[in-house]
Amino acid sequence: MLLSNTTSLATADALQTASVINLIQQNTYIVFVVLGDDEAASNLVQIADNLSLGHSGQVDRKVVWLKDRTILKNESLAYLNTLEGYDDSKYDETIGYVLSPVRHEAKYVFCVGDSMTNYDVTKAYWKASLKESDAV
Repeated sequence: MLLSNTTSLATADALQTASVINLIQQNTYIVFVVLGDDEAASNLVQIADNLSLGHSGQVDRKVVWLKDRTILKNESLAYLNTLEGYDDSKYDETIGYVLSPVRHEAKYVFCVGDSMTNYDVTKAYWKASLKESDAV
């Protein structure tokens, strides 16, 4: 599988995890995070990676694939909890989420059973690109 705009982590290597946190926190990217290494996660990361390039938006898009969902779990839960109504007990069913570029808030979540088409991923990127009211 060719992923040209995706950073993939399969282990909890300290240097790599620090690099992912830096990618999210120190840049103004829309970041699409995919959790797990099953077929649904693989399909979602392919779509997210493909749609991260060649778009007409003003904000660059990056994809992070955490193949082991325990990698950065606390950080993922912190991001996910910025989305109103997210329930931590749903973490094992969460396949992906999209973060806004400035405040790094979750704007869209994909869970087991959700539709994950090109349209759905495009909509997630769009929601993350909307102006953040309290952004500096």
